[in-house]
Amino acid sequence: MKRNKYVIIVIALLLSHCKKSDQHGPGDNYCTAGQSVLTINDDKVPSALRAKLFSPGNLIHVNHPDYNKSGKVVIIPFSTTDYPVNTSLTQQVIRDEFFTSGVGSAKDFFYENSWGQFKLMEAQISDVAVLPKAFTDYKLTESDPYFMTDACTYSSINWPALDVNNDHKITPDEVQVVFIKSGGGLGATRPPQNVFTLKDPAYKNLPNFITLNYAFGTQYRIYNNFVIIDCKTESDPTKAVNTLDYNSSTLWHEMSHALFNLPDRYTSFCGTGNTGQFDLMSDNCSRKHLNIYDKMCIGWIKPKITYSNSTGTEPSGVNVQGGTCLSLPAIESQPVALIRWIGNSPDEFWIIENKNKKSSARNFEDGLPDEGLAIWWVNTANGEIHLIDANNAGPTPDTFKDQGTGALFKYPGQPVQTLYQALLVNKKGGAAFGIKSISPAGNVITFSF
Repeated sequence: MKRNKYVIIVIALLLSHCKKSDQHGPGDNYCTAGQSVLTINDDKVPSALRAKLFSPGNLIHVNHPDYNKSGKVVIIPFSTTDYPVNTSLTQQVIRDEFFTSGVGSAKDFFYENSWGQFKLMEAQISDVAVLPKAFTDYKLTESDPYFMTDACTYSSINWPALDVNNDHKITPDEVQVVFIKSGGGLGATRPPQNVFTLKDPAYKNLPNFITLNYAFGTQYRIYNNFVIIDCKTESDPTKAVNTLDYNSSTLWHEMSHALFNLPDRYTSFCGTGNTGQFDLMSDNCSRKHLNIYDKMCIGWIKPKITYSNSTGTEPSGVNVQGGTCLSLPAIESQPVALIRWIGNSPDEFWIIENKNKKSSARNFEDGLPDEGLAIWWVNTANGEIHLIDANNAGPTPDTFKDQGTGALFKYPGQPVQTLYQALLVNKKGGAAFGIKSISPAGNVITFSF
């Protein structure tokens, strides 16, 4: 009996080596190993296609003249007659929320999202700017720059020290300006005039932006997408508990508007819209990363590219072979993702990433409703992005919105024969590619298409 036991073990070991680990068989639910996406050779991808896929559109990318390469931020807490300052909002509270490393600060958030490529730095933190009017007296619209003018004027910020090139203009590449109101609400991003736009380089030459008559009659103009963020009110009995931190996800959302010109992707707040609950710009009501497409357009990541030409065949030396198992680590810890472009539908492509909560060093994904393989569809004609919903594989990709629990691909999920072998379709309803096998959610996912 003992001898038979050893024979069974040996046979089992031999059988385990009969199938290559980077291939899946027709009866397999998923493969347990695979070729790392990092090793995919996409050197032969045409430069024109690469430029098309990696186009930043209207975003402020790493090579844009307004990209804040230094990461410097000015913070101006203020009080008005209707919103007295929260006396618990000390400079140390502000510093910890924005600039202190290792505590879940804004600095930590952008550091993790950019894989260490973007680092917020404290430029200056002002004393409380006491404004002469009620906050409700300011229109706070793009056509009314007076709130920003007063807040900057009554602050203790040394503006000349921030004027790196001594041109008497404080520009986005030099510093980002953030105001803190003790209003107990959320936040907003406002340019100072309706003609102001980061898309038009000529904005720097336009007159009558925020103009400060500084010491000795020296005039400074401040050009910014200003962030206004709330902390708890002075009258709040819990004003000293999470004074500003309760609003952290909104802070990151608004700063992403200002720093990178990212758009709102919600339709009515809190996870509604094309990217659902999987994108901070769609759902700032809980903590989560920016979506992979925005990170790519900013220039923090260049996913590997696989593609087929107009006849649907895969050029030699560019793509992995169909059915090959690929290994994909979690996006929160490594800048690794995969683009799939199909030549017979040239104005769209898919981005595949692995979303895993535990792979976020500071729990910045604890608001994710699901984990697994996220597949994003992008329309290159207008930069539209939708998350493909695993619950509804089949409809055209531009119909997906408000995605939540169960939207990501993983095993176990729906039966393999009905979900993972289902074809993903393009915007015309034509077959694009299918997920043939996939492993459970985790810090590494193996899959094939």
